[in-house]
Amino acid sequence: MDPLGDLETLDLELILSDVATVDRQIEKVQGQAKAHPREFAEQLNWLAGLRAHLNAGRPAAGYEPAHHDAWLADFNPLSAKPRLYVVNVAEDCLPAGGSAAGAIQARAARAGTPCLVLCAACEAELVTWPPDDAAAYRREQGLSEPGLDRLITASYRLLGLITFFTITGGKEARAWTLRSGSTAYEAAGLIHSDIQRSFIRAEVAPVSTILSAGGLTQARVAGHLRLEGREYVLQDGDVVHYRFNV
Repeated sequence: MDPLGDLETLDLELILSDVATVDRQIEKVQGQAKAHPREFAEQLNWLAGLRAHLNAGRPAAGYEPAHHDAWLADFNPLSAKPRLYVVNVAEDCLPAGGSAAGAIQARAARAGTPCLVLCAACEAELVTWPPDDAAAYRREQGLSEPGLDRLITASYRLLGLITFFTITGGKEARAWTLRSGSTAYEAAGLIHSDIQRSFIRAEVAPVSTILSAGGLTQARVAGHLRLEGREYVLQDGDVVHYRFNV
């Protein structure tokens, strides 16, 4: 096994794919530039620099000069995308991962890339166990939660996402995925445009508070819900009840 070698091969394949993609993008922009050469001169120079950067074996994520998100979004190079390393190890290597995982973890640390260690075989077995027994075994292995949960959390953090909840009829809860830093008003539009358009206030409490109180109604009676305006920035795990004009 040579995980570092495998990773280097994967990086090279992504970069080679991006070179071909950039070449096609250059041809496209050159066609657009025939009628307005000055308008596209800067973009063509930027693309030429990116191609040289890739040809030197470096990923698009490290291309610094005049980084234009709009130009990058036109063709979305693979080597520019956010990255998360997931290292699958033997059960007896948990929780740290052992020497093979250590090499990947060191590389991830140098690149500022998040790295997660798990044992896929162990996780597949544990999902068949009673929840209490599985949780007890994970604690013995030094693991705080299931590998899938850790993977989801790490992925959300990497992509800048949070989860908020709404409760319908006091019984049915629904989870919504939202960009971190979004406001209660923006979140309302995710649910329904009518709620956003007629937004008045939002009643908000952390999900842990709602669960401790026994439900949304009980939390409201206990005075745990806060009234927030449209500029309130939602936090991960918020439960939101919207007030709006019908």
